[in-house]
Amino acid sequence: MKVVCVHKNRFSEKEITIGKTYELFPLEDGDYYFIDDFGDKPIYFEKYFVTQEQWREQQLNKIGI
Repeated sequence: MKVVCVHKNRFSEKEITIGKTYELFPLEDGDYYFIDDFGDKPIYFEKYFVTQEQWREQQLNKIGI
């Protein structure tokens, strides 16, 4: 699944880019990880991302479509 970054915190400030799409990869325990901008593999936290469909809808709403 692909997700788009919509929020960063002080720990992820340089590792992820708002508006950038990241691919999620499953872990055995049911969690997901992604490859950040430095090639590291942090655990996926849902509050920092939306699906590509949600991102598209947000962008269309911003321009009034």
